Amino acid sequence: GNFSVASAYDLFFIATEDCSNGDTLWHSRVPSCVRFFMWIALKGRCLTADNLAKRNWPHDAICSRCQRENEDCHHLLVSCDYTAAVWRKLRRWCNINIAIPAEDGRPLADWWIATRRRFQNTYRTDFDSLFMLICWLIWKERNTRIFQHIAKSVDRLADDINEEIAIWRAAGIFSPG
Repeated sequence: GNFSVASAYDLFFIATEDCSNGDTLWHSRVPSCVRFFMWIALKGRCLTADNLAKRNWPHDAICSRCQRENEDCHHLLVSCDYTAAVWRKLRRWCNINIAIPAEDGRPLADWWIATRRRFQNTYRTDFDSLFMLICWLIWKERNTRIFQHIAKSVDRLADDINEEIAIWRAAGIFSPG
């Protein structure tokens, strides 16, 4: 065809990956490092034991928190008993009647989008931020446990999430109130 600036620009995106829910993810208010982590996690590509094994990197295949199942992104953020307990505790704290990801049975991305639809439009941005914050701090706790050998209880992690909510609220990520 004929050259145009638009056709040259389109060439850059021929091999890009489609990310369902990408607009919601990339337009959220959370810090960019959290958005990037969520993008990787929703695709199942964070460096959990299954993905480390594919690279032949050293790893322990068993989940560092529950010590019962092999670790992958879905287990880390959804089906691990530890993670489910954190989600349950925060559900009680928020006093909302929603199924947590482990109770829903869907992939994490599907649970997120289906659950956010249950909220009024004015609360969806805050729900997105809370969802990503919880996943981010679960990931960070997992890494602290593996690399620094420091384990937090479910209560301690929930307290950390509440403290981080206050910080994010002061930064304008969450709506005031």
